[in-house]
Parts: sequence; C-alpha cells; structure tokens
Amino acid sequence: MPTVLICDDVVLLDIQMPVKDGLQALEEIRRDCPHTKVMMLSGLLASNLGETAHGLGAHDYIEKGASLIEIGARIKQLAAG
Repeated sequence: MPTVLICDDVVLLDIQMPVKDGLQALEEIRRDCPHTKVMMLSGLLASNLGETAHGLGAHDYIEKGASLIEIGARIKQLAAG
C-alpha cells in the first residue's frame, strides 16, 4: 500500500512507530514535502539518534522526557521560521 503524505508546516514525528520507523518516514517527508519542518521525538536513549535525525533532514530533535511546554515552544519556533 503506498504512503500518502499531506504536507504541513510542522510535523512532530516519533522515531518508534509500529508500522514504519520514524527515520524512514522522515526520509519520505523530506523527499515529498521538502518545505515541511520536522521535529523528531524519541524515548530511546541512544546518543546518536539526534545526529542521525538531523543528518536525514530533521529540523529539531527532542526526547519524550521534555515537558509539554518545552515541546510546544519548540514547535512554535519551528513554525515561526
């Protein structure tokens, strides 16, 4: 089944998902929606995930332990440019 992408201003994308890895999804979003800003979200404690996500085109990376206030503020920053 093909993936259908709807391009938005900002996407908050989890790295661990049940059907598709978030890093794979990130590559598709960057290819099909190049102007969409992507913030990766992860509960994994791997030190290089942020670097990997940035290398694949993520604009920001945040761990799930961050407060909702911090996550919201960073999403607003991305949306503002």
